[in-house]
Amino acid sequence: MTGIVRATGLVKRYDKTVAVAGLDLDVAQGEIFGLVGPNGAGKTTTLRILATLLVPDRGDAEIAGASVRRNPNDVRRVLGYMPDSFGVYDDMKVWEYLDFFARCYGIPADRRRRMIGDLLELVDLGSKRDVYVQGLSRGMQQRLCLAHTLVHDPLVLLLDETDPGGFVREWKPVYGITPDKHRAYAAQWFTLALVLLLIYVGVNTRRHSEGSH
Repeated sequence: MTGIVRATGLVKRYDKTVAVAGLDLDVAQGEIFGLVGPNGAGKTTTLRILATLLVPDRGDAEIAGASVRRNPNDVRRVLGYMPDSFGVYDDMKVWEYLDFFARCYGIPADRRRRMIGDLLELVDLGSKRDVYVQGLSRGMQQRLCLAHTLVHDPLVLLLDETDPGGFVREWKPVYGITPDKHRAYAAQWFTLALVLLLIYVGVNTRRHSEGSH
């Protein structure tokens, strides 16, 4: 079976530094795949290439059959990408923030209303609907950004460095979604063909963690 995420011979250089050196990937539909490595291993560069934010110097990658080189817009339609540093619009309310991005994807108004309510419940922010984004804690902002990543019901989800700051540890399994919520919303919002989860395990962070016990 052809993988939903495929890469062949990916190479990316920054001046004389080789960040990605001939990477091959073949990730099957439904697979949870992790990239684990120290600082400078090329993890974020790889994700940025897959997310069409960087063009590889050599090689190519496909997301759901669309080339990141030749068909970047087709890739973006089926891809959700949550970077390690995320932007929020402080002068917007929580529901307005999601509505803005849903409009960008051309989602009709009636569907947007239902989707926003469902996503906010999914990430445990239903009670924060009318709160301004700047009034949320950092952890809540991260959950809001995850909801933003899901507004267009992507086939592939890329999460970059979600562990720092306790993002993973703060949430229950499946990022804080209780079993009841998971059953209620999984059919609609977790029809993701793939979760590509980048876990940061930098050497310095690991040593710091070990030294703190």
